[in-house]
Amino acid sequence: MTLAIRITALAFCAFALAPALALAQNNDEQLDGFTRTVFSQQNGAFGHISGIAQTTDGWIWLAERNHLYRFDGVAPELVDISSPDASDIGTIFSTNSGDLWLSYGSGRTIVLPAGDVHQPRAVPNKDAAKLLGFEEDKLGRIWSFSDDAVYETTGDEWHRIGKGVGLDADHFYSIRLDTDGTLWVLSNKGVFTLAKGRATFEHAEFSAPWITPHENDADNHSLRTYGNVYLSIVIAMSGKKEAPSYSGSHFRALRDTSDGFWVMSSVIGIRRASSPNSKVLFALGESLEKETSLDPSVWTKMSSSSGGIGFEDRQGNVWVQTRTGLELFRPNVATRLKLAAGDYAYAMLPDRDGSIWFGTAQSAHPYRWWHVASTITPAQGYDLDTTAAYRDVDDSVLLGTGGGLLRRFHDGKFESISPPPPGSDQGDDVIAMARDGQGKLWVSILRHPIARLESGGWLVKGGFDQLPDKGNRRAVTDARGRLWLSYPHEVFVIDGPHLTRYSRDEGMDITNVGDIIPDGITLLGGADGLAAFDGRQFHRILALDSSVLANINGMARLRDGSVWLYGQKGVLRIGAGEIERALKDPQYKIAIRVFDDRNGVPGAAQSSYPNPSLVQGTDGRLWLAGDGGLAWMDPEKLPPDQDPKVVIRSITVSGKSYRPDSVPALAPGTRDIQIDYTALGLSDATRSHFRYELIGVDKDWQDVGGRRQAFYTNLGPGSYEFRVEAINEDNTWTDAADDVRFAIDPKFYQTTWFFALCAAIVAALMWMGYLYRLRQVTQGLMRRLEERHAERDRIARELHDTYLQTIHGLVLKMHAVSRELPDGNPKKRILSALELARVALAEGRGRVYALRAGPMNDMDLAVAFRAIAQEFESDALPDFSVASTGTSKAVDPLVIDELYASGREAIVNAFNHASATTVCVDLRYDKSGVCVEITDDGKGINLQVVQDRGVPGHWGLRGLYERMERIGGMCKIECNTATGTKVTLIVPRRQAYTRH
Repeated sequence: MTLAIRITALAFCAFALAPALALAQNNDEQLDGFTRTVFSQQNGAFGHISGIAQTTDGWIWLAERNHLYRFDGVAPELVDISSPDASDIGTIFSTNSGDLWLSYGSGRTIVLPAGDVHQPRAVPNKDAAKLLGFEEDKLGRIWSFSDDAVYETTGDEWHRIGKGVGLDADHFYSIRLDTDGTLWVLSNKGVFTLAKGRATFEHAEFSAPWITPHENDADNHSLRTYGNVYLSIVIAMSGKKEAPSYSGSHFRALRDTSDGFWVMSSVIGIRRASSPNSKVLFALGESLEKETSLDPSVWTKMSSSSGGIGFEDRQGNVWVQTRTGLELFRPNVATRLKLAAGDYAYAMLPDRDGSIWFGTAQSAHPYRWWHVASTITPAQGYDLDTTAAYRDVDDSVLLGTGGGLLRRFHDGKFESISPPPPGSDQGDDVIAMARDGQGKLWVSILRHPIARLESGGWLVKGGFDQLPDKGNRRAVTDARGRLWLSYPHEVFVIDGPHLTRYSRDEGMDITNVGDIIPDGITLLGGADGLAAFDGRQFHRILALDSSVLANINGMARLRDGSVWLYGQKGVLRIGAGEIERALKDPQYKIAIRVFDDRNGVPGAAQSSYPNPSLVQGTDGRLWLAGDGGLAWMDPEKLPPDQDPKVVIRSITVSGKSYRPDSVPALAPGTRDIQIDYTALGLSDATRSHFRYELIGVDKDWQDVGGRRQAFYTNLGPGSYEFRVEAINEDNTWTDAADDVRFAIDPKFYQTTWFFALCAAIVAALMWMGYLYRLRQVTQGLMRRLEERHAERDRIARELHDTYLQTIHGLVLKMHAVSRELPDGNPKKRILSALELARVALAEGRGRVYALRAGPMNDMDLAVAFRAIAQEFESDALPDFSVASTGTSKAVDPLVIDELYASGREAIVNAFNHASATTVCVDLRYDKSGVCVEITDDGKGINLQVVQDRGVPGHWGLRGLYERMERIGGMCKIECNTATGTKVTLIVPRRQAYTRH
């Protein structure tokens, strides 16, 4: 180990060491204020990194000799820039416009434009010199240097800066641009500066013995590549006239935006000095020659040797290259106190000057009450467990301990203030204390009812018998002097002589209340959530992630209206107005920003007493008591809430990946795809939380947590749109989603024309099937009709040959008998009977004629109905008329047949039985079907007969209904003894017409 290295580290120890229990913010020799993450080759990361940069879109770029990666903080992605001679990458640099500049060992300079890094362009250099670094001034000019020249360009071509502009040097080691826009150049002839707006360099009044290289140091690598070069520029920029005389040592240096100074040793490790001024830096340089020893314990060990390039990103994280990978140092929000090992269960109490007192219920240290200011100092003479602390009205401190004992601490002294409440034993700890509006002290002891201290001793439950017999966990007094006492599922409020209980009936269902904010909107936090009180009812507060509102054990409301909680998931910040909005809208889910151990928070809030686990100091800082110790955080100095930028990286199909801006139409038969995406811009990439949807496939957003890939299977042909969103640090979904559209071409049997052709074929087959079925049905109907007509012919023949012949013979015999009888009544009666027989014979012949008449499809129904009247003697008939509208050409023959038979039955009944003077037939053919109405003005039909569908033993009316039902029609009879009878026969269109 070289002397220079020992001198370097010891020098930092000299200005960074503090007392043994100093606060972490003053402990500069180790990186306690940062969370460290190591990326190695084992988790798919990197080898030897030669350059680090961050473009404006949030990507971290890493140069690894012959490869270039972009990194989202989780997984690296190899970028193929498809450039000739793209090997031996030396330096990379990001401009304000987002372009990425790369220099190569071959002397080439390549620019990857913002937004399209796959379209690189070259910046020619006639000298073909290997460039060693870049800077960009406020005019947009890019500056660089090589071993023997300084260059400038506006983006088209490098221009060498000659000695004619005042830059009179032969070797160059570094260039830097300060915040004023002045360019600083370190060379073998000293330091040169180019002020903003000036055209010539000026030689700065600065000297360093080591700047002029020794004769045996021809290439001078140690001077231009290690920390002494950077340190010299920083000293020169700070206004000092000279650098101390020390030899080049193997370290690199970085100054961050928080004015911290980082030193990275290739052998020892890394360390940071916070807020160094020029005096500190100059003293560091001087100490390099004076110190002769080294204590390695004050350095933070790297994951491997060769701590090299340091880089600070836009989020304030510092990236450090090692021989085997990369290390990330992320600044913590919370600063932990260095306490003795074994301490836990802390009771905290802010002091008036911004400092804080704390006690422990469990500690290996002999003292249990400590003061935290610039150092952590124990109060001498107090070795009892501290289970509760309360600042009294006289500014003294009341301390609770085991056995129900109370101590008063004032001006550095401890004294007992009263005997313990009755029944207290050694295991009964004091867990809560508060004074009510009358100044009475209330004390809660584990496993005992709360008690109030009176002049004569303790009054159990303060005289309120309604209070529970068990101890309560939290007691606080509001601005009105009301005392709030918390119990599982209930809260009691004591206001002078009045006691009010709030339980489940009033919405108070929080178990094990850990803390209460009584003023403003009253808030209760506990094991299973957070509730707000509107003056009458308690209301559960909902969050986007309900799990964060668990085991709340400390709360504070700040002046800006924000509410801070400490629970199982860490420290939670609820923005101003969120609670009010949740009270107005019970379904509203509040936004919560979470700070956990990744931000320096000491784990989950301590789950048991002492309470609370979060208090606000008088200087505005928040003090935290967690399972991992004590810490503080300043809510006024939080990093800004960052909205992540969601980026779709690629779409992968059948093992081939496509950029989202150049996805071709995917091949027919593509069913499975993979979409990779990420989020940029978050200080901690592991906090990323995503949801996505594939429009047309997903019914809603798919919440996938931190997963950065989407998989879809069994996709069909068509156009798709994929969208992805991420949660910001307030746990709300950002509006800035990224999306990609793609299409899958169909196979020939998935095309529209193929489906149309199939549909046409199916339609044709269905039509052919319909015609075939229609033909079958028609043939069946015709067979039925022929069978029916044959049967009617048979019946007609039998009637004619038997029944009618018998009747006819009877009539003839009776005529013969009548001629032999004398005139008189007997003869008249016989003649009358013969007349009836003649009528019956005529009617029978008519029936036979009707049976043999055949189908009516070739005859108009109107004509057929008119012909019925001819069967009767004209002088006995009522006035008879038939009216017809429409045409019967398309009416089914069976329908015509049944309509005729039914209509004839109704007409004959009207002639024979209605005693009507008028019978009218109205026949209508229209789009709804066929309708026949037979109306007479006769004596009507008995209503009971109509309801029974005829008289027993008679089948005329019943036949009407049966005929119509057989052809899918209906018969309707309306009758009135005053107006006559109306018979309506209706056959719907589908049953009536052969063509619909």
